[in-house]
Amino acid sequence: MADSARRPPSPQTPRATTRRRSRRRAILAGLLAAVALLLVAGGSLTCRPAWYQPRSIDYRRLDEDKRAELRLENTISAALNAGRPVTIELGQQQVNRWIAAREQLWPGEVPSLAPFHAPVLVFLDDNRIRAGALAEQGGLRLILSVTVRLELTDDGLEVVWEGARAGLLPIPRSLIDRLARGLSDRLDLPPNALRNGRLKLPSRATWPNGERRFRIAELSIRAGTLRARLEPL
Repeated sequence: MADSARRPPSPQTPRATTRRRSRRRAILAGLLAAVALLLVAGGSLTCRPAWYQPRSIDYRRLDEDKRAELRLENTISAALNAGRPVTIELGQQQVNRWIAAREQLWPGEVPSLAPFHAPVLVFLDDNRIRAGALAEQGGLRLILSVTVRLELTDDGLEVVWEGARAGLLPIPRSLIDRLARGLSDRLDLPPNALRNGRLKLPSRATWPNGERRFRIAELSIRAGTLRARLEPL
């Protein structure tokens, strides 16, 4: 009995060795797949989408951009204060140049966007707008974006949240709703302004030059262009 207890274990069969090697290969393949997934997710998260093209201040065109902004204000003021409707058309490139030069156009009047930098607006078809910006946190730089659709109704302007992304990765709807609630609070909107993924904004306001009440009577957004018709009240 003692001799048999000290006897070395019998060599494993080729079938058992093959099964053990298969398990090792499966585990290794799973680990490699997990690493690849993390690399893809990390690359997608930090990827810069092709549409994100923030503008820097174009000092060669800054004076003309200032005059264009002043012409727009004067056109709206003249029409509304005379009791006439006015139709305005804004090009995406002009709007983004104004955004880039906002401190020069409206010094001391522009609220801080921190922690967001280099904001961009993209006018899409079907009354949609994509807004994107660079966010930096703990050394991580992300392009965050949200796409919304604007719907003009009889009693307001509804912002319908269609989706949000960090880089190329979609952001969960729950987080979009949380961001929308934060925006609603910052704008000091009524508690019921946000409902079922829709943010309801007023379509009536007061034009500061002349204190003239007006409403947005028509709104159309297509690729690269926003068009709106304002009517005095």
